[in-house]
Amino acid sequence: MIQRPSIWLAGETKDADFAPAVAWLENAACCEVATPSEPRFQTTGFPAAIVVFQSRPGMLTQNDIETLHRRAPLARLVSMVGPWCDGELRSGRPWHGVTRLRWHEWRLRLPAELGLVAPAAATNRLQPRTLTEVDRLLCEASSPGPRRPVRGSVAIYTPRRELFLALADACSIAGLESVWQQPGESPANHSAMRLFDGWEMHGSGATEGETSPAVLLLDWPRPDDLARAEQQGIRHVLAQPLFIADLLATFDELSPPSSASATANTAA
Repeated sequence: MIQRPSIWLAGETKDADFAPAVAWLENAACCEVATPSEPRFQTTGFPAAIVVFQSRPGMLTQNDIETLHRRAPLARLVSMVGPWCDGELRSGRPWHGVTRLRWHEWRLRLPAELGLVAPAAATNRLQPRTLTEVDRLLCEASSPGPRRPVRGSVAIYTPRRELFLALADACSIAGLESVWQQPGESPANHSAMRLFDGWEMHGSGATEGETSPAVLLLDWPRPDDLARAEQQGIRHVLAQPLFIADLLATFDELSPPSSASATANTAA
């Protein structure tokens, strides 16, 4: 049996926007709430990671982050920020020395950042705090994980040719053939997946009886967007501009399992 890692949760762990992420963490790891003002060490010992939740800018300070870090200097520091923090990188004072995740990104990114998925994600825990977001992207690009062979097509519903070409390049990495669905065209049938550029395109391409997984692309996802997507059976909502790693992780999750022989050949 694999031992669950110890993780400290700090900040606004009770905020509704973070409830799914907190529930997942409590199931996947041994979690304990930590506060910067608590002087004692937690009962679980030194954690593998500290996840700090902030719904609005200024709820915790940089000094609070450093206090937590001093208590567990080897722990990976990850922040989860809410919808009200979307503009903090431009006009606010975001924390330094933490890996920043937005509230809706936890399903794809949090397991990898905490090293809870195999095989390459565990290396993230060895990265120094001084790494910038650009540094992290370069590290991922220089050591991509093995791609699982995927067959089939993906229907891309967008009026923008540039976006279609960019998404088609990413789909080709996953072994998917792209089909461009423009406004007014008859929706494609029997595609392995569907990508929708906004709610308007989803309304034009949601065919009755279509069972292939749907992924919605939005510029600024809000909580009501995720609730609406869940009601309509949309499997993932991704923010634009996209990280290719997020899109590939979505394909991996939603695509049907490949044959054992194909997977073995790829691993070899």
